[in-house]
Amino acid sequence: MPGRALGWGLPLALAITAVGAHYLVGPGWVESLLIGAILAPTDPVFAAALVGNEKVPPRLRQLLNVESGVNDGLALPFVMVFLAVAAGSQDLHLGELGLELGLGVVIGVAVPWLAITLERTRWFSASTVGSR
Repeated sequence: MPGRALGWGLPLALAITAVGAHYLVGPGWVESLLIGAILAPTDPVFAAALVGNEKVPPRLRQLLNVESGVNDGLALPFVMVFLAVAAGSQDLHLGELGLELGLGVVIGVAVPWLAITLERTRWFSASTVGSR
């Protein structure tokens, strides 16, 4: 299923980049994971070149467009945790990070749901039928 591959793209890219950094450049695992988290999100310039190409199938262009927008936000918690560990922090504040991530997901789902629901009402619809 194409949707399932999208969900594994960032973690796989992060892991592959981290392993490559560790064995090719030589930093420790925490630093390698930080490098992977920083470099793993899809580059928007690369994605824009493919999304703008009419030869690429429309479904693939749409998936690349969505993935490039989502990956940066998904990578941020990994970057923050690996950066804190690499800096030697004893308290990672994982409870606060989890709360912020949870609130972000709730807001990220609730706001679009509310906007779509309001748009479907007659007061907010974009229809021009009957208006003068």
